[in-house]
Amino acid sequence: MSCSVREELDSDCLDKGMVDLSCIPQKEVDEIVGLFRGSRTMTDRWWMRAPNGKKSNLSEEDWVRVRTPTFKRLYGDWERLADVKRMKSFLFASEPVVSISGTDFGPDGRKLTDKVPEYFEQMFGGCAVNPELGRVCLDIEGVQSDLGHGIGRLKSAAFTAVHDTIEKGLVFNRSYDWKNRGWETAVIGAPILIAGRRFVCEVIVKTLPNSQNFYLHEVEAEEKVEQSLVNPCSSLSRLVISLIACEDSRGRVCVDLDENGEPVVV
Repeated sequence: MSCSVREELDSDCLDKGMVDLSCIPQKEVDEIVGLFRGSRTMTDRWWMRAPNGKKSNLSEEDWVRVRTPTFKRLYGDWERLADVKRMKSFLFASEPVVSISGTDFGPDGRKLTDKVPEYFEQMFGGCAVNPELGRVCLDIEGVQSDLGHGIGRLKSAAFTAVHDTIEKGLVFNRSYDWKNRGWETAVIGAPILIAGRRFVCEVIVKTLPNSQNFYLHEVEAEEKVEQSLVNPCSSLSRLVISLIACEDSRGRVCVDLDENGEPVVV
């Protein structure tokens, strides 16, 4: 089916499975290839891999084309759908990666910008190592950027969960040019326990050409996150996984997906 006809049928998915890749602009293909080749963290683990980490069933050319903006505009953002499915399964079916008291880093007259970097250095040598991303620096720069996005009692206490979330959580929602700022970012999510109650912790990692740092973390009660996924766009949760679910609910994926979660191209 031609792209012009596909545009006219934008309101339905009656022709699901009929994919036309001939209309994908070569410029977009070149941009996707350039992003991966220029990525500090681009390895065999990402290139020609499906969302579930397995080797893609697609040809290299088709693997790139289905990741272009034009393909996602015509057929839906299937990568976001895959992110939501993977994270829902991991967050609600996995054991917590760490258990914390919920009382750490309370008011004591010292600044968080002093206490938290000191804790990261003394406990973990100032870094965490993620199996996919590699070494992530935990330092005052990250704490400052994190505090700049707001702070509360639970978020403050959850600084003690950042290291384990990075090392044992699931990576999703990667961006190779975040907000056109030239950064690579990745969100890592994991279930944690705070005072015996299940929560979801998300950590955003920021990657520059010569460094990779902790940038931001957020924490919310698991039931609140779960409700936000059942009722997308309900403003129940600020977490990235909930924001993705909201965006996904407003669109459609009008293409069949294979067992790895990638579009079937015939």
